Amino acid sequence: MSLFVVGYGTLKHGDWIGGNMPRIRIIAIPPDQAPEDIRKGWIGCEFSAESPDEPFPGARCGIREGSPQNVRGYIVNATTAFDELRRHSKHSYDWWEINGFVMFFAGKSLVFPEDVCQVIS
Repeated sequence: MSLFVVGYGTLKHGDWIGGNMPRIRIIAIPPDQAPEDIRKGWIGCEFSAESPDEPFPGARCGIREGSPQNVRGYIVNATTAFDELRRHSKHSYDWWEINGFVMFFAGKSLVFPEDVCQVIS
């Protein structure tokens, strides 16, 4: 059974009202079915989460194959995340774009598992 790095959050943008929305940094290679060198591109990316100060306990996610998984993690606006990835690792961004995921995730959320994130503010 595979665990996917990013996927559709079950929440829509704006579902959280109030609370502190943390800024996170990706500090480890997220699990996914993308090639490892592509996943390494996320390390060092920083963005604001759409979930409050605690990781969301059960976002359903999965992007390529298999069944969606419940993952405790931070929900991030996909467009914001891919913009940061493009600035941080053009090579990784290009892979996501060429494979159609940048367009596919427009207007959706990505979920980064808690263990690959560091809250920075």
